[in-house]
Amino acid sequence: MIALKDRYIVITNNSIFKDREDTIYIEGDFIDVLKSVRDYMHKGYLAISHPLPASIRMILSPVRSVIMVDNYSDQELYNKTLEIVESSIISYTNTMGIRKPDYKNIEDYKIIDKNLLYSSFDELHKEKKLVSQLLKEVEI
Repeated sequence: MIALKDRYIVITNNSIFKDREDTIYIEGDFIDVLKSVRDYMHKGYLAISHPLPASIRMILSPVRSVIMVDNYSDQELYNKTLEIVESSIISYTNTMGIRKPDYKNIEDYKIIDKNLLYSSFDELHKEKKLVSQLLKEVEI
């Protein structure tokens, strides 16, 4: 389980987030972000947002941001997440094949990526508030 006070980082190649303190900025493409997520998992971080987008059109995006946490205690969750990250690298490579990322619309993709990232943090915050509320109710 992810604790209420965990520290989050974002691994991204989206230049909108380049100078943020909580960001690991990757000079590279989507695949480089996926590989960095895998590498940070081997350093003890856990990916808590999915490394691949939900739509096939977004896979053409040259930018990607993934939320990770540096504190977790569930080894089974870690193993499953690492498997998802590794299979995402393979799926991305297979899906792209000879296709190229859509650099023509990169500024639009940066905004979409930013909005998706903020939405993920909003959902994470809501989940933490719910857990916090449930813990308070149990104490009563």
